[in-house]
Amino acid sequence: MTDGKIEVTPADINAELTWVKGTLQLSYVLARHRTEALASQAAEMEALRAENELLERQWQSREEDILRAAVWRMGWPEINAYHDELNKGQDVREDAGGYFMRAIGRLFGVKPQRDVVTTHQDAAMAMLDNLTQPPAPEKGAE
Repeated sequence: MTDGKIEVTPADINAELTWVKGTLQLSYVLARHRTEALASQAAEMEALRAENELLERQWQSREEDILRAAVWRMGWPEINAYHDELNKGQDVREDAGGYFMRAIGRLFGVKPQRDVVTTHQDAAMAMLDNLTQPPAPEKGAE
């Protein structure tokens, strides 16, 4: 550096250009590697998606066969069980979907998990009964 000016020699320029060229080549190699890796991953994902679709179609076909067989066996006893289950009402532990699924299950011969259904009306009556009855004496207090 002389008189506040930077002296740049041709060797300095060549060194800088060599560094830039090396950096660009490395960036190109990394980008190409990433592109190849992404393409490979995309191909793997597409193969998995195709395999998943095939399995899904196989399961759907199997489910349809099972449903057809169940409907074929269905008769008045199952239809009456369905109506009986609907007439029991919605249990306090079920939402509307659970209520209808329980009834539909009876249509296909599935036994309910609980034999006794506590409807919301039954639960409300039990609460009212508890309010009108005197409290039971505590154990040990006589």
